[in-house]
Amino acid sequence: MTNTSKFFERLGKLLPGFSGYYDRESLRENDYQLRLYIKQKIDEIIHEIERSKPSLNDDLLLEMDKVQNNLKLFSVKIANQSYGYSALFDNDNSENDMRENKLNSLIEHDEKLINLVENLTLEDKELEDLVVFEKELNELLAQRIKILR
Repeated sequence: MTNTSKFFERLGKLLPGFSGYYDRESLRENDYQLRLYIKQKIDEIIHEIERSKPSLNDDLLLEMDKVQNNLKLFSVKIANQSYGYSALFDNDNSENDMRENKLNSLIEHDEKLINLVENLTLEDKELEDLVVFEKELNELLAQRIKILR
């Protein structure tokens, strides 16, 4: 089984109704489901940060607030992306090989994003870990936007 097949199998288990990236409509719907899944995972982390706040000292509380607010912003960004998919399906602007390369890049990118949100356990609420997590999320979002242009 190829890495791509394993990724689709894993996504199918995580996201009910996920069918793949094979046509324009399924790409849009599945991309939306994937982004909502990522948003849900981020929201869980935000909630855990909120629950940990009463035990924090003032300095750490301020820093955690910043991280929490940045994660809230990311959560909104990932759920509400308005970037189109024409680069993947517009025959006027791209050859089949180019379209397939972009699609493969999107699949690889989505796998990195899912791995990132799933591998941060809710116990890893250390400030340094959360700052790195937030930075990696934003880098992956920027890469994702680039792929879809």
